[in-house]
Amino acid sequence: MGKTKVVIYALLIGLTVPSILAAWHVGFHDNKSGFIFKVLFFVALELYAWVFCGPGAALGCYSLFENLKKTSLESNLTLNQLMLRGAILAAVFSFLNFPGYLVAALFDGTPYWYIFVIILYLVSGWCSGAWIGFQAYKVSNPDVRLNYSLVTWILIILFAGFLMMLFSLGTRKPF
Repeated sequence: MGKTKVVIYALLIGLTVPSILAAWHVGFHDNKSGFIFKVLFFVALELYAWVFCGPGAALGCYSLFENLKKTSLESNLTLNQLMLRGAILAAVFSFLNFPGYLVAALFDGTPYWYIFVIILYLVSGWCSGAWIGFQAYKVSNPDVRLNYSLVTWILIILFAGFLMMLFSLGTRKPF
């Protein structure tokens, strides 16, 4: 997979996951607003993420991919080690994407709103960084497949459910 596809997929992961969680927090999960409003609100959040956060995230994804690709070619790290390194680096560097801090406005009136913002940054960075680490590993090992056990996938689904529950706490209307 080429650099451009890796960066685009990482951006898709890193920008869409926080948009889903933020839209869920604001009230996407309730039945009080119409379906069209919910979809348009999510689309507006996603558009904001791509326009304002996308350029900085793209530069970060590209530099992280190049760094991890070089590391993968020069060292004998395992797939899990490289994915973990990518996830941690991306989670740390995601906090440098300053336009994303405006998402805090969605959590106005929510107790401990800063915890939600930190979780959004960590989740988006972690997910996209793991993807970039996997793709960087594939450069030096083209025949590798992403093989995880059923227990791993169940834990990922439970973690996603936990995040949805966490973001349901203290929901409010956007307008």
